[in-house]
Amino acid sequence: MYQSEFTDFINRYLEQNPQVAAERLERRAVWWDKPVDATFEQGATEAKVKQNGYYYQGYVYSGAPKKKVDL
Repeated sequence: MYQSEFTDFINRYLEQNPQVAAERLERRAVWWDKPVDATFEQGATEAKVKQNGYYYQGYVYSGAPKKKVDL
């Protein structure tokens, strides 16, 4: 199986420095491995604003005058 030079380098580096894997897990826990607050998640989901299918089209409000487009 082909492995790039970079993959070989990383594999050799991790073999020579096993503490890097442990440090990575510790640092990941600081930012990502957190308990989830279910009530906050529910509130955030309910507070989302619906987007149009095409992002750059802009919002269409009911009752607003229709734009005339000349091509």
